[in-house]
Amino acid sequence: MIQAELADGRVLEFPDGTDPAVIQATVKKMLGGNRQLPEARALPDEPTYAERVDAFNERARGFIEPALTVGSGMVAPVIGGLRGLGTALTSGAKEGARVSEQTTEALTYTPRTQTGQANLQAIGEKLQPIGEAFSEVEQAMGEYVLDVTGSPELATAAHTLPTAILEAVGLASLKSMRQGTRLLDQNGQPTKALREQLSKQGGLVYENLTPEVKAMIPERADPKLLPSPSAEKGKAIENILIEQIKRGGTDDGLAGLKVERGRLVGDPIATETIRQGFEPGFVQSVKQANPQTNTAMQRMLNIMRRVKGDERLGLDMRPSDVVGDSLKQRIEFIRDQADQARIKMNKLSRQVLHGKQINPDPVVDTLYQALDDLDVDIVEGANGVPSPIYKGSMISKDRTSQRVINDAIDLLSEGKPGEFPDALRFHKLKRQLDALIDFRKKSAGGLTDSGRNVLKKLRATLNNSIRDVSPEYARVNDIMSQSLTALDDFQAASGRSIDIFGDNANSAIGTASRKLMSNYQSRQNFANALTQINDVAANLGGTFNTDVKTLAMFANGLDNRFGAVAKTSFQGGIEAATTRAVNQGVGSASLQAAAEQLGKKADKLRGVNDFNAFESLDKLLKRK
Repeated sequence: MIQAELADGRVLEFPDGTDPAVIQATVKKMLGGNRQLPEARALPDEPTYAERVDAFNERARGFIEPALTVGSGMVAPVIGGLRGLGTALTSGAKEGARVSEQTTEALTYTPRTQTGQANLQAIGEKLQPIGEAFSEVEQAMGEYVLDVTGSPELATAAHTLPTAILEAVGLASLKSMRQGTRLLDQNGQPTKALREQLSKQGGLVYENLTPEVKAMIPERADPKLLPSPSAEKGKAIENILIEQIKRGGTDDGLAGLKVERGRLVGDPIATETIRQGFEPGFVQSVKQANPQTNTAMQRMLNIMRRVKGDERLGLDMRPSDVVGDSLKQRIEFIRDQADQARIKMNKLSRQVLHGKQINPDPVVDTLYQALDDLDVDIVEGANGVPSPIYKGSMISKDRTSQRVINDAIDLLSEGKPGEFPDALRFHKLKRQLDALIDFRKKSAGGLTDSGRNVLKKLRATLNNSIRDVSPEYARVNDIMSQSLTALDDFQAASGRSIDIFGDNANSAIGTASRKLMSNYQSRQNFANALTQINDVAANLGGTFNTDVKTLAMFANGLDNRFGAVAKTSFQGGIEAATTRAVNQGVGSASLQAAAEQLGKKADKLRGVNDFNAFESLDKLLKRK
């Protein structure tokens, strides 16, 4: 139908498809005269009857579909449960559960129109506080029943009761209204929501989580019964905290928590230990220590307690001595393995290497190349022995390197002229070079890098030639090589003033272990050497269950809380200097003294003192 409005407000209607010229002529004829009329303008089309019916149905479904969802949600679980029960009796519980879930899902109506979905979402948002309240009720009921009865079965029944009530009134179907909060992005990296919850609820950092815990984090948190993003994230983080604790996490945020019967609860003993002045990370490391490390910590705590009661005992014992004991056990084990390997290698050299001829050319080539790298010319001397010309070379004034290179050439030239050496000869040459390197390294003049590098290159070539002759020799040689390297690196990191094999090495090594917790430039070298000692000892079959790094951390934590045992140490010197300044009452030291006095009074009122600190830490260590 075409409508046209005239200037006087009247509306004329014409059939669809009417020619505009016909409409104009008709209007003129109806009004009479041939005057020009204003151009007729088209009015908006009114909806057809069918369109008005569709719009009514859309609005009606917007109200009816949520009702169908709630209604079917009341009936579907009952029918699904009955079908599942019947299937379980004949085909087993797993198949029964599958049938129950399929039936419930099939019978639960889901809104199909946008209006219905929007209205159902609005209903869910209005009822969200109810769902959260029921969630808290079901958790509280489950915990109460478990505490009173000790029965997991009854606790489970009590926990699911509120959910059953919601299902009875048809709200269970709202579970599918939305997806859970996203925890990992498309690249598997933590979202802001996950980081916020880790920081808020546990003070955790995602990168510090164990690989196993990272692997268990879902892409999205499981939706609650009713949409509740905060509750979803909280539950997901709780699972992460529980798993991180189970996996031995030492995060600061875990210190005040523990896992009991699969639930995350507070840890009052740990909390009291923190209140007594110990750092949370220290406390959590203590909680996660294995039994052997825990026993060593108890020894250290007892030493500190005794020293605090009698300062003179600090001359004979320190908590860090226990760290040194643990390290010395590994060092002595590695040294024993090296000694056994040396004995076996000498035996193999006589039995296997004797008479096995080896081409000396690679060794000679190595010598010439090493000297060429130093710009050292070579001329043929007596009996064909090479004679180096050091003038104008890079070591023209390096007498130490010149002497050691000459010694090496003399060793290589020994033997019968024109006769190929055997593998035994190479083995002896290698040991002679080892002795030469070691002697020059310890002598007053030392051994410069140039000379050492020439000897090491020669030794490596000799060693590779022997390895090709005997695989068993190669295996034993590897044991000795890695043992001596680990011991030498640890000696260097500890300091040449310490004899790591001495009678009182445990005390000196224990003191050196404080580097791990310091800002010394040598800290990283010591940490690497310590890791190497641990790894080599384990690779050689040693079983040492104490965690040396945790023990070093424990010794440092005791010093931080109770004061350094060694009064002449760096930390002890700072403490003594501070005390002198306070006693003299100079400048800001007077203010510091006043602040310390106020702090001591506050601690006294709160029950924070050395006695309670010892007791709380002792209780934490001895807790099963």
